[in-house]
Parts: sequence; structure tokens; C-alpha cells
Amino acid sequence: MFRNMAVEGIKGDAEKADFGSPQYRALSDYIELKLLREGLLNAQKNLNSAKDPTERNLYKNEVQLQVLEIAFLRHSIRESERDIKGYDKAHIWIKSQFDSHLAVAIDDEVSRSPIGEELTEEVKKGIRKADRRDLYEEVFGMVQDVIYRKRE
Repeated sequence: MFRNMAVEGIKGDAEKADFGSPQYRALSDYIELKLLREGLLNAQKNLNSAKDPTERNLYKNEVQLQVLEIAFLRHSIRESERDIKGYDKAHIWIKSQFDSHLAVAIDDEVSRSPIGEELTEEVKKGIRKADRRDLYEEVFGMVQDVIYRKRE
């Protein structure tokens, strides 16, 4: 399992955030927005690969629904930043943790991973890209688990 101070900090802050607090809401909104964006990308891929007109219509509707859900959540985030004391700072902190600190930690971890010397640079880049995605998903999943446990 991937261990790093940035990862431990993100998970620790998720554990400390009380249900309903500005920190919890900002983290929950951030996770939900990432999930919706991932769903949109999947729906777009499905739409682009669909051959049957009925299937294309289904995926087109799914894409439109995902876009609307993202727009509603982004609107809700803007309202929360305006109306909930501490939410804006928590949201900025979470974004910086995931978008910068975690990315640097993952790049560091991936660069230290041994990759066979006999592989071409293109193959090595592909492996590192997959490793980055796997590590990000691992951390994202850990935080998501914390959020979902608190909802129960």
C-alpha cells in the first residue's frame, strides 16, 4: 500500500472532519465532483463507441445528465463557499492536497519504482502513467471510504 506524508495528511484530515462540518462537506463535495467527472468521461467514451442509434441516444442522455449534475454540484459548492463559514478555506485546502501535493507524492513514488531496463521509454511511460492512476485511485478510495463511513 502506498504510504506518504501527503496521503496520511489527507486521510487523517478526512478522519478528523466531523460529519456535517465545513471540512466534511468540502471533502464530500470534492469527492462527489471527481466521481461525477469520471462518470461523464465514461459516458462520453460509451457515446463515442456506440454504433446503434438507440444506444447512442441512451449515452447522449447520460452525458447530458452528468453535465447537469456537475453544474448543480458546482453551483452548490459556490453557494457553500459563500454561505458556510470555513467551507471556502477547507475546499481550497482539499483541492491543493489532491491536485498538487498528492500529484507530487505520486510522481515521487512512481519514479522510485523499479522498471525493467529492457523496456522502451514509451512502455516505461505507459507503466508509470498506470501506476500514477492506480495510486491516485487508491488514495481517492481511502478518503471516499472515510466519507461514506461517516454518512452511516
